Amino acid sequence: MTNESDPSAPAQELTSPPEVSPPEPPVPPSRFLQPGTLIGDRYEARSLINEVGPLQRYRGLDIGSGLESPLPIILLRQVSSRLAPTVLDSGLSIRVPSPPEDDPFLADTKVDNIPEWPSLAWEKRLLARTAHLSLPRILDTFDEDGFEYLVEEVPLGRSFWDAWDDPPISWTNRCTWLIQIAEALEQLHLVGALIEGLRPDIIVVTPTKQAVIADLSDLLPLPPPADTALQRTLYTAPELLAGSDRIDARADLYSFGAMVHALMLGRELTELDFTFEGVPRPFLERFPDGHPLLGRLLARTFVHNVSTRFPSHDLANSDPTGFREMISVVEACARALETIRLDIAGWTNTGVVRSGNEDALAILHSSEARLEVSDDFSVIILADGMGGMASGEVASSLTIQSVRNYFLRHPPFTDLIIPPAVPDSPLEERTIPIKPMPPKERVLESLYEANRFVNGQGQRNLHQRGMGCTAEVVLIDGKNVWIGHVGDSRVYHARLGKLTQITQDHTLVSQLVALGQLTVEEAENHPQRSELQQAIGGRPDVYPDVYNLTLEVGDWLLVCTDGLSNQLDPGEIITIMQSAGSAEKAARRLVNHAIVKGAYDNVSVVVVRAC
Repeated sequence: MTNESDPSAPAQELTSPPEVSPPEPPVPPSRFLQPGTLIGDRYEARSLINEVGPLQRYRGLDIGSGLESPLPIILLRQVSSRLAPTVLDSGLSIRVPSPPEDDPFLADTKVDNIPEWPSLAWEKRLLARTAHLSLPRILDTFDEDGFEYLVEEVPLGRSFWDAWDDPPISWTNRCTWLIQIAEALEQLHLVGALIEGLRPDIIVVTPTKQAVIADLSDLLPLPPPADTALQRTLYTAPELLAGSDRIDARADLYSFGAMVHALMLGRELTELDFTFEGVPRPFLERFPDGHPLLGRLLARTFVHNVSTRFPSHDLANSDPTGFREMISVVEACARALETIRLDIAGWTNTGVVRSGNEDALAILHSSEARLEVSDDFSVIILADGMGGMASGEVASSLTIQSVRNYFLRHPPFTDLIIPPAVPDSPLEERTIPIKPMPPKERVLESLYEANRFVNGQGQRNLHQRGMGCTAEVVLIDGKNVWIGHVGDSRVYHARLGKLTQITQDHTLVSQLVALGQLTVEEAENHPQRSELQQAIGGRPDVYPDVYNLTLEVGDWLLVCTDGLSNQLDPGEIITIMQSAGSAEKAARRLVNHAIVKGAYDNVSVVVVRAC
């Protein structure tokens, strides 16, 4: 037993208790996501788009889609309001699923539970309530590491710039996209939002031809708070820039019009497109040849004064935002801008060698416009009497008369006739019964009828026996063209500076060229180059060729006798037409150039400019 008080006892070594390090304070979550950060074991953050209040928006990739290539996404991030502070401080990685409901994306989006802007919940509610095909879909929503996340799709497709300028794209497609975007904006207004700057670069056209607003960075509440920070682009409505307290959905009319204006220019807007800030230069002043309907659309949207935008005064009560009226104007544009307007002129001249003119021509042209809808259609008839034959001028005149009378009895010209009303008779009894016939068949039948008429006239009159002529019958209905051809008169089509001969001459020399037995140069000087194998009236039967083509704005058609085609080469023809600027000037200049070069034959032309 040890005596603790014994001084001789060995002293015990005294040791201090081990030091305990104080706990390290938890590392606060990073304010921003670093590129490459993986979220939710599936989404990879890339670059920060913007930060508005507590809400951050990132570009990202969905690397867990199961596809070969990651899909682009938009990732929204905000400090979670549903997690306790202890969770925020713990450093634990916790993923909290959305509250169980029939549709998890509809959680916190009840009409009576409207979140404040800016917040993830506000945008989530907005997208869930609109659910429009032209707005991004919600792909996922979750909490992780003390943050709440919302994943939005980035639709795959082409930029609006590229889709709009694609040459095969029609105005019907373009206006359909504009209507889709306008309807999406209208849906946003219904749930209390607008887009500050609607621009072509934030819109994608999917492979299914759906225009989608792919970037919602510029979303604002409607009306926006007075102290809202704006992007202040050239697409921003002037009342937003001025901080007006009377901002409504018509601010998006301005932005929509600015987008259309930029698309028509083919480039982004610049300060040179404005006289002052928020005061655009009028579209039609810059493009006086522009389509009036497009001019009206831009004059009622892309303007500084809110009161001059849609709606019209008589529609203000039923359409206060003006979007219904604007959509109806875009619908009218889809119809009108697909319609070709025809600028037509014809000239015939004896020339400087012959003493008489055996050529003849006629133009039937109708243009209608009502309720913003216009329609142009025409029949062009050109004939060249066979030189050296009896009564060549009679054959061409009779051919013109026969074909003209035929078309006046058939559509589309019979559609212009309003039969006299018979009192108390049903409507169907007041119409003229016309057997439906495709355009090609109408063109063929008109030539058959002309051939019978001219041939019969020659058989009945000894001094006119054997008379005949060439014939070109061109039926134009809107964009569609059908050409009936007999002989060696010609039809040319010009597009983008290139002249193409549509018809093939019914001559022996032309057939030898087609068979490779003559070159084009040899054919031009062949003594039998004008010897016809087919003509109207020469025989009881005729076998016309029929051609079909489609016009585009800026195209030219030239219908001419060989008095022109033998005198001017294709390079001269296309240069004269393109420098003329109008059908009337082009027709005159072509005839005059032929006269200057000698015009040893009659010269007749009909020029059509599609505009």
